[in-house]
Parts: sequence; structure tokens; C-alpha cells
Amino acid sequence: MTSRILAVLVSVAVLGATGPISAGQVGDDPQFRVRIETSNLAALLETLERSGYDVLGSDPASSTIDVAVSRTELYGLHSSGLSIVSVERGRPLQATAAERAAASGQELMATAAAVSAGYLNLDGINARLYEISAAYPAIAQVVDVTATYGTPPTFEGRHIYALKISDSVSVDEDEPAMLVAAAHHAREISTPVIALDAADRLTAGYGNDPRITAAVDSHEIWIAPVWNPDGYSYVFTTNNLWRKNRRVFPTGVGVDQNRNYPQAWGTSCAGSTSVGSETYKGPSAASEAETRTMMTWSETERFAKVIDYHSYGREVLYAYRCLSHPFTAWMQQEAAALSQTSGYGGHTRVPSAEGEHQQWQFARLGAYAFLIETHTEFQPSYASALTEAATVWPGILSVLERPISVSGHVTDAVTGAPLGAKVELVGVAFANGETNSSGGSFGSYHMFLPPGTYDVRFSRDGYAPVVSRVDVSATSATVVNVQLSPVTEVFSDTFETDRGWTRNPNATDTATTGTWERGDPQSTSSNGLKQLGTTVSGVNDLVTGRLSGPSSGSYDLDGGSTSIQSPAIVLPESGVLTMTFSYYLAHGSNSSSADYLRVSVAGATQATVFQELGDANDDDGVWATATVDLSAFAGQTIRILIEAADAAGASLVEAAIDDVKIVRQ
Repeated sequence: MTSRILAVLVSVAVLGATGPISAGQVGDDPQFRVRIETSNLAALLETLERSGYDVLGSDPASSTIDVAVSRTELYGLHSSGLSIVSVERGRPLQATAAERAAASGQELMATAAAVSAGYLNLDGINARLYEISAAYPAIAQVVDVTATYGTPPTFEGRHIYALKISDSVSVDEDEPAMLVAAAHHAREISTPVIALDAADRLTAGYGNDPRITAAVDSHEIWIAPVWNPDGYSYVFTTNNLWRKNRRVFPTGVGVDQNRNYPQAWGTSCAGSTSVGSETYKGPSAASEAETRTMMTWSETERFAKVIDYHSYGREVLYAYRCLSHPFTAWMQQEAAALSQTSGYGGHTRVPSAEGEHQQWQFARLGAYAFLIETHTEFQPSYASALTEAATVWPGILSVLERPISVSGHVTDAVTGAPLGAKVELVGVAFANGETNSSGGSFGSYHMFLPPGTYDVRFSRDGYAPVVSRVDVSATSATVVNVQLSPVTEVFSDTFETDRGWTRNPNATDTATTGTWERGDPQSTSSNGLKQLGTTVSGVNDLVTGRLSGPSSGSYDLDGGSTSIQSPAIVLPESGVLTMTFSYYLAHGSNSSSADYLRVSVAGATQATVFQELGDANDDDGVWATATVDLSAFAGQTIRILIEAADAAGASLVEAAIDDVKIVRQ
């Protein structure tokens, strides 16, 4: 691809709509589906996607790429010198049923294949949900998600509806929930067919098919056939190529709902910032009513399993497009297995962008969440859509039957009340703000994990944390119920203010540089980070020489030992007393066991309660948490003494402490 073509593509993608648009002009600007032939499929595909074009799919066999574009973008593609082999103009879906393919390969001609009768419009889909509920009232119930969960209606004032299927459908049961969602993108009209087909199979099969009966008995299953009701309606009445919702902005219409979720919304691989783009991600994360409704609903129901159907492509999407995740390889394996059971031969790929629905579900709620691209076109014949629904049904059933690696409940040890608590994997690094938690009416949580051994930490402010070790296999379903004991805070210091710590309290320090100080640390690096520029909380920590200087050794701990002591702390006379603190000891490979970070407690007697020694390995700074039992000091007035030493000659040593806390339970 020439640089001229690249420049034209980028400039056209940035232009979008340039003038203000009024409600009366909504839909006046036509859209086109363009097929481009190229000798370098991979390069053009990458350029189009990174330039913000709405790439529909590619066909390596014919070396073609399909793109949805505005009129401005279409003219730009023509002027770029690309080989455009066919063009389809958007028009009402009803009109396509009466058309037949005309001459293909002629520019600016509407050449869509006919769409057979059978597809339901929005009112028809909602009516079908009520028909299913009426036929199976014991196990199926229509829910107005917008009204029930108190979220705003869509831009055009519509509510979003879902069908709940469960053995005791009117009861909020303590069971894992699964969500099947469709039509985040309006034109993908075959995906609601899949959702409704699943609803029909689950209700008709209950009591007749043992696998379906077991799935319904053990889950609360939610079917949401149309998550973009405004756009879906517009496809039927006006423009069958419409993708986004119908929110009107001064310079354009619509937000791509599957680019509007908060997870990684602000990264370089997220959607477009141009309103005119088909992949416009919105003015802010979760700016759209549909997105906020999904998030509120999900946080309440706590979906453990999520399939979000799109079209087209016949593949399962997993993980992130650009960001890292510690379980990416495992997620690809799970996606491949789901692709096999869905009839797609194991085909997978990473998503088209960040900010997608399924990414938010797995990153913020720990769900087993995947996006599945179905069929080979947006609007196949209805008979073909039904065939596709039958093809992917085994995939839905396989996810229902997929064991949850680790699950359980977190409750108050005294009252038994359910608790919302953090659920973390100790020692597993998540770089993008991923979280998991317990919550809901039962304090439940779920975790889907690769095989291995994990230390799972459960914590909540005002309670003593609990760490449980679990072994996970490919088929295990371990239940860990946790009771958190309320605690009374005896002492806490995040080092954001001066609480009266005393440096060199016993006049024994020998260090020449890098003595303990409270402050905002600057990072240093020598074969990796040694002094961290980030704290555990707030701005400050307790650190050995907070400045970086011209080299990593300018202000590190040198020449011996440094110490600092807390103010007096009066401990209660009874109860279990626990001290926790965050720390690191970093050093170069020229360190030895003569270097150390040591914490002692001085009361009626003095005892070393924590110590980490150096060694002849390069060890970077990484925050860790230590927990110490102080019950032996109950009833005493104590002081905490923190010491660090560089006693192995001219070795590089850095140490830090943060978030010191003593609690009673």
C-alpha cells in the first residue's frame, strides 16, 4: 500500500461529519457497504482498523475487505486509488426483502441480497418474549430492565427488555447467572434470532431434556435479544446498514455501543473519537444509557457467564486487542473450545478494539465472557439465520455446563450478613485495573482460572482479611465460603501526614545516605526498578532516601544502617491483635544477607517480628504485604521500630514501608 493511500484513508477517517446536524436531518446522510480488493490484505486491514473505519470482515480467499462508510469516506476511498469492486447503499430493511441482487462489481449500486420474511422488528421481538413467558410462566418471566434497575431510557425514550429463565423464576435465587446478549450493533439482525432460539430451546426443553433441565435448575439465565433498540428500529425503517445507537450530537449521530464500556476506553486501541465514525466510542466512558443499563444490571445480577453475539465472522473473540492480561493464553484456549462447540472449528481472534462489553464483564466482574461473531453476513435469509442459531446452540449449553473454578460467599462472621468484599489473587499482576468482588443479595463471588494453585485474598474495610489457598484444574469447581471478622482499628498510618515518627531514636544509625524519610518517592532504576515512584495509597510512603538523583546510587541506602520509630501506641488488653504493612526491599546482585529490612516491636520487651535479607541476586522493588500477630503485646504501650541496612559493602539497597495498620478482632 502506498503512503498516499494511507494518508488519504487517515484524513478521511478524521473528517467525518463537519457541519452541525439537527434532529430533522437524522438519517439523511446515506451509508454504504464497500468491498475492496487488495494484493496486501493484512496491511490494508490493519490500516483501515487503526484509521477508525468500520471494517466488517475480510475474505483471504478472494483478497477482499468489506467496510461500512459514510458518503465522505466513500469518496475518499475512491480517490485513494483502492480497487473497489462493489458498493451497497443502506436503505430500509423492509425494502431489501423485495430486492434481488443486481449487477455486482458496479460502483454506487445497491446490490444487497434479498432478506426473506421472518425477521421480527423491535415490537415483534418484545412480543415474542411475552409469548414465551405466557407459555412457560413457571420458568420464564419478561423483565423491563430499564424500569426494574432504575436506569435511563435510550435517547429515543425506549426501554430494554430481557427474558429471565429459571426453575423458580419469580424468586431471586442463590445461583450463578448467565447472560446471552445480542444486537449491540443495530444491523446485526441475525443475532436476536440466536437469542430467541436459545430462549425457545431452554423453555421447551425444560423437563424433557436432562441437560437443559439441569442447566435451568442450577442457573438464572437471562436472554437480552436487542441491546440497541433505537438503532435496531432504525434499521427496519430507514437504513439497514446502521450500526450505532441514535443519540444526536451537533456534528453527527450515534455512538458505537460496543466501544463505550469503561474498561480500557481511554487507551490508544479503543474506538474512534470522531462522531462521524462508525466506531465512535462516545464523549466519555459509559456515556450511553444502554451502557449504563448493562453495567447496573450486571453489577446487581452478577453474571458469572456472558456470551455477547455479533455478526459476522464465525469466530470467538477473547481478551484485549492491545493490552496485556496474565491469562491471555488460557482465555484463547477457552475461546477455541467454545468456538468448537459453537460449530466454528476453533476459530478465534482478539477483539477489534478496547472498550467492548465482554472485556468489561471479565475485567470488572470476573465473568467468563466472550464475544461470538456469527454467520457470514449481517442480514442473511431468515432460514439461514435459523440454521445458524441451531449451529451455535451447543456452545450456549457448553457455557452453562462449564464449571466455575472457584466460587462461594463472603459473610460477616458475627451477623452472617452477606458482604461485598475485594477478591484478589495474591501475586498475580493485573495491569489494567481488573477487579473482582463478592456482592449481591448473597455475598456471592466467582472466579474462572487456568489450572494452578492460587492464594485468594478476601478483604473489606473494617474486617480482618482472609487468604485461602485453592488448587484449580480444568474441570474443578471449588467452593470457598469465607467469613470475615469485624475489626477495631487501633493504629493506622498511611504517611500522608506527620504522625510523629522519630528517626535514629537510639542514636545508633551509621548510614551516610538513604536514611528513612516520609515523602513522595522518585523512582530509580538499575537493571529494573529499585526505588518505586508509586505508593500503596496516597502520595507518600516511608522510604530510604526519596530522591532519585543523577544515578540510581545517588540517594540509595549506603554506609550502614538507618532506623525510624513510631509514636507510642496503646494496645487493648484483649482480642486478637494484628499488624499489617506494605513493604519492599530492593537490591542489586552485589547484595548479601548482611543487607536487611527489619521490623521490631518494643513494649515490655523488644522482639523482631519481620525481617527480609538481601542476597546475591538482582531483586527489583515490588510492593508486598506482611501480616504480624501482636497478641503477645496485648495491654502494653508499644513502639514500632523499622530498620534497614546496607552492610554488604558498596551494594545498591532501597527499602520502603507504607500503610501500617494495627487492628483488634
